Amino acid sequence: MEPQAMPAMIIDLSFYQSQPCREKILAAAFQLYAQRASGLVALSEAARAAQLPAAVVAWHFATEEKLRGQVLQRFFRWLLPSVLLLSQRRFRLAQRTFSEEEMIQTFFRVLSRMLQRYRGLFSEDLRALMAGGLQNRGTSLFYELLENFTPELAATIREGQAKGHFNPDLDQRTGTTLLKSLVNGGAVQCVMLDAAEDPSFYFERLCEHALDLLLAEPGDWRCWAE
Repeated sequence: MEPQAMPAMIIDLSFYQSQPCREKILAAAFQLYAQRASGLVALSEAARAAQLPAAVVAWHFATEEKLRGQVLQRFFRWLLPSVLLLSQRRFRLAQRTFSEEEMIQTFFRVLSRMLQRYRGLFSEDLRALMAGGLQNRGTSLFYELLENFTPELAATIREGQAKGHFNPDLDQRTGTTLLKSLVNGGAVQCVMLDAAEDPSFYFERLCEHALDLLLAEPGDWRCWAE
């Protein structure tokens, strides 16, 4: 009697080709970009971070440039509106408790930390905005910066798009407004935490919250604005 042939192994590709799998890759790539100083995240790096086969990541994104573009698009068009909605309520609460000076000081501290924490996503030109002497220059500087921040940041985004660092379809006004919203929301959240904690703890909390929003199911972020 001849031995029977072993049945062929059936591999379920439904998850590998699904949107949840794609979202898992984007979330892992976002964290990698947030931790690096410069350069593209390799597809193999994203695969290891997402605990997926490299071929699956390549099937979804094909090149490192495409993966980076999708990370940036996700960052600007989904994560930042989420933080904006969350920050609106917190800002109203913070105004009842903290002085204008406290909130302004925190704004600058968090802005500086944000640019460092996400240095892999932003250009040196943007980080240079905070390199000048901003301390002890008075409350008026805060409002002056807000007036000038939009065109400066828009120019940085345009330059980044020209160099392939940002999604070319990103609307200038949208990108600028949303980035400012993240900074403002982060400042308010930090101010409302225990003042005895080290400032680095505040910012790590903000980053963790941002990643939580990034990993949430679409639509879940609306509950933060309740």
